[in-house]
Amino acid sequence: MSFDRSVKYGCNRRVRFGALRTVNFGYLEFLLARNSAGELLEMAGATAQRQAKGDEGTFVHSVPHCYVRHLCRSLRTDLAFAEATWIFALTEGRTKMAMEKSVFHGEAMIRDFITAHYDLHPTAIEKLDLGSANCFKISCDGGEFFLKEFQSKFDMESIKREIQVCDILKSTIPTSVFVPNKQGEVVCQENGHVFHLQTYIAGTVFRQHSYQPSQLNQEAVMLARIHQGLKNQIVLPDGFPDIWFTSWKKERSIQKYKAICAQNEAKGHADSSAGQTIAACQRKIQLLNAYEEVVTKFMRLSKTNSHGDYNNLQIIFDEHEQISAVIDFSSAAYLPAVWEIIRSYTYSAEECLHGDCIDLESLCRYIDAYLTVGPLTLFDVVHMAEFYYYSLLRSTYGLNAKEADLVEFGLWRTRLCIYLSEHYKEIGEYMYKNYAGQLA
Repeated sequence: MSFDRSVKYGCNRRVRFGALRTVNFGYLEFLLARNSAGELLEMAGATAQRQAKGDEGTFVHSVPHCYVRHLCRSLRTDLAFAEATWIFALTEGRTKMAMEKSVFHGEAMIRDFITAHYDLHPTAIEKLDLGSANCFKISCDGGEFFLKEFQSKFDMESIKREIQVCDILKSTIPTSVFVPNKQGEVVCQENGHVFHLQTYIAGTVFRQHSYQPSQLNQEAVMLARIHQGLKNQIVLPDGFPDIWFTSWKKERSIQKYKAICAQNEAKGHADSSAGQTIAACQRKIQLLNAYEEVVTKFMRLSKTNSHGDYNNLQIIFDEHEQISAVIDFSSAAYLPAVWEIIRSYTYSAEECLHGDCIDLESLCRYIDAYLTVGPLTLFDVVHMAEFYYYSLLRSTYGLNAKEADLVEFGLWRTRLCIYLSEHYKEIGEYMYKNYAGQLA
């Protein structure tokens, strides 16, 4: 499926690109040549030095900086545009890499696993680059199936809980259908990892920050339907228990960031992202020192049973660009509804690509779509941005990772955190003016 994307920079500059899966020299030439008819993309100069590596789960060919300069001169293209476009292409072509290596070493091991545990005989096996798990498409004479290998951090209880959640939702929400093994169980273990097999759901999973308005609307409505479908149906782990607020000490968070700084300082110049990570941690320390709000107020936010990791990577669209399934409820939890709302929006909305902008009118349309199905309070929407800021502020996720993709994700979260530090009060005021007459 191919269609135009619109990418916002600073909420006021817009340039259109076609859907992108693979970047090669020819496509780069095309992008550079388009400068004659389009406005320049402006990005930080330091960012222009990044290069994508083929061993990091990306479809992108490595494009040397000198080649960009050569093309720039030959096509008489502005170098700033060249470098910005280059980086955009590389970033958009990346796929999320699994956090852990698979216990399977080659297709033969997967075939043996499937035939040993299921009454199925694979004819083809395809590795899928989806999310942080190892996932495989298994083609058999009896149909197509999806095999998921969970990270070791997931225990059997949480995985079985996902299956229970999907069973509750199956009458109202299109979601995964699990295949029992020869023993009638829907979960298997192999070499310390847990697996389950599902029927394969054909469709398209769109990249982060690529949703069009109609897709954002569907995403918000579907989230509300999930919340309503799980209401009072199951007891899920508390994603933000009261003790998470009452026991928090900013000094403890500061020490975590200082430890990450020390680890990256030890790497020296061996790791190109070390300097960025140190700068991100130092900025978060500054923000922590400046944050004086009483965080226990967030305990008043309306909580609900929710997906727990609701984002574009968990949503499959059919050929008509309608949601055909929501998958991966392995992180399902009881948590503030607005945390899942604003988090999912910032993962999907185009203007959030660099973590330095949220279009408030668009965010309100997202909230309005949610409200057509599910309830929120005025306190929820007014404090939504600040709570998201606070959760990002104290989270080291990504910044302490070894995988390049996760580090990049941690840097994006830091940029969003910085943006929210400067704007959460303004966003709260905007929400109050917009919803004071509508919500209690």
